[in-house]
Amino acid sequence: RTECDFDRAWAELKITDVFTSKPKIITYFEQNLIPSFKAHAAIWILKTAGICNAEEGITNNPSESMAVLH
Repeated sequence: RTECDFDRAWAELKITDVFTSKPKIITYFEQNLIPSFKAHAAIWILKTAGICNAEEGITNNPSESMAVLH
C-alpha cells in the first residue's frame, strides 16, 4: 500500500475497456483527482499524519470517523 502500488494499479486500470473508451475521464482523473488524492487522502499520507490503523480505521460514517480521529 504504497504510492508505487497505487501507480501500478492505476496504470493497469486505465487501459481497461471501461476507461480506454473515455479518454476525457482518464485526463480528468490524472489532472484533478489523483494528485489531490495522493497529496491528502492516500494511505501513505494518512499513516504519516498519525491516523491510527489507517489501513482499516477510516470510515465514511461521520460518527465513526470522529472516533478514529480521537
